[in-house]
Amino acid sequence: MPKVSVIMPAYQAAKYISEAIQSIVNQEFTDWELIIVDDGSLDDTPAIVSLWGAKDSRIRWIQNETQMGAAKSRNKAIAVSCGEFIAFLDADDTAYPQRLQKQVSYFQKNPSIGLVAHWLDIIDENSLPHPIQWPWRKEKDAHLPVFLLFGNAFALSSVMMRRSVWERSHGFLSKYEPCEDYALWSEVAFLTNMHIIAEKLGTHRKHSNNWTARAAEKSQSQVEKIIYMNISKLKIALSKQDLHLHQQLRHRQFILTNDFGQSAQKWLEFLWKQNEKCQVYQQDAMAEVLGEIWYDYWHLRHTEGFHSLQRYFASPLWKANNFRKNLLLIALVCKQSLKSFYK
Repeated sequence: MPKVSVIMPAYQAAKYISEAIQSIVNQEFTDWELIIVDDGSLDDTPAIVSLWGAKDSRIRWIQNETQMGAAKSRNKAIAVSCGEFIAFLDADDTAYPQRLQKQVSYFQKNPSIGLVAHWLDIIDENSLPHPIQWPWRKEKDAHLPVFLLFGNAFALSSVMMRRSVWERSHGFLSKYEPCEDYALWSEVAFLTNMHIIAEKLGTHRKHSNNWTARAAEKSQSQVEKIIYMNISKLKIALSKQDLHLHQQLRHRQFILTNDFGQSAQKWLEFLWKQNEKCQVYQQDAMAEVLGEIWYDYWHLRHTEGFHSLQRYFASPLWKANNFRKNLLLIALVCKQSLKSFYK
C-alpha cells in the first residue's frame, strides 16, 4: 500500500495536466499513488491521463459518468485511495520534487500534527512567475485556527493531511463550492493541530480559465458564508456591517480616521472577550492575532504623533504584542514628533 495518496480532480485540464502529473512523477519520495478524477472533460484530458496511466502503474484514473464538481470528485478519489497520508494537487498546479518527502518527514517527527501545508510560488498561464506573489510569512501553529476565523489560511495544492483526520471530518462539501477547502480546514482546525512549512514547495497557477477566476463572485459569497459559520461559534450574530469591517481588518484595508479606529477597537475587543467567554480558540493565540491587527493599524497612523500612541495603548490589545514591537512603535512616534518639532 502506498504511503501517500495524491488527489487530483480534472476538468478541461489538457493544457496543464501533464505538467502537474510530471511534478508528482518527479518526486524524491516515491511511495505514492496519484488518483485523477476526470469530471466530464470534453478536451484531451482523458487521453492524456490514460497515456500517463499506461506508463506508470502508480497513476490511477476515474471518469465521472456525469459532472460532479471538484468537491465530490475529490471525495470519490479519496474513497478509493489507500495512503496513510492524503495530499492535494489541482490539475493546473505543480509540486516541487521535495514536497512529499518534506511533508511526510514533518508528520513523522510531529505526531500531534494532522495537517501540513507549505508556501507556493505563483505562476501564470505560461509557467512564468506571476507579477503578483502571495505575501508569505512564518506563522505560529496556534495562530492558524484563528486565521480561519477571518478567511482561508491554506492553499489547497499545498495541503497534506493524515487519513485518520480526514475520516473524522465531513470531507469536501459541495454546498460550499468553490470554497469547499476553506470549509474543510475550518472543521479540521477543531480536530487536530496544523502547520505550514515555511518553504516554497510547489506552484499555484493563476490564469483566466481556472475555477477560482471563473467563480469569483460565487467564491466571495461562499467565503462570507463560512466566516458567518466560524464566528457563530463565538456566539456572535454577525451583521453585514460587522462582516464588512471584519474583512477590512483581515485584508488590512484600513481607513485612517478616528471613526474607523474606534470601530476597529470595539470589534477586535469584542472578538477577544467573546472567545474568553466561549473558549473556542486558544486565548493567547486569539489575543496575538487580534493584537497584531491593532498594531498594524496604529503603525500606519504613527505619523499623527503622540495621539496615535495614546489611542494604541488605550486598548488592552497592545499587551498581546511583544516588548520589541511596542517599543518600535514608540520610537517611530518619537522620531516623527522630533521631525515635526524641528520643521
